Amino acid sequence: MARLTRYAYDVQGFPFYIAQASRQIHIFRGGVDMPFEIQNTNELLGRDGIDGVKTGRTRRAGDCLILSADRAPESRREGETVFVTPRRIIVVILRSPDRFGEGLDLIEKGWRLYDGWAAEGRKTPKSQSL
Repeated sequence: MARLTRYAYDVQGFPFYIAQASRQIHIFRGGVDMPFEIQNTNELLGRDGIDGVKTGRTRRAGDCLILSADRAPESRREGETVFVTPRRIIVVILRSPDRFGEGLDLIEKGWRLYDGWAAEGRKTPKSQSL
């Protein structure tokens, strides 16, 4: 699910639509416009850089949540070359008794781990790289 979310962010329009707190859509029946307001059920939208992605529930998986949060890209110069690093964390939660609480905790923990990793020089053992 995390890889699918990462892929979806490259699809035009996806980031825009999932970040909407609400949106009015128009249904036409018999030539009559019937506007309808859709509300996003993601309670964390807009907090700590969280910009989407999906809430849901199934019988087998229980309450589920996919969150994405970003920070401004980092840039660093090495000689004449400038490296720009986008920063995004994706969290997938299945069968949760408190999906929004757990999701926010995991986003915060992810950024703390990222900050520690960046402060230590971004060292990643080959065995842990994708």
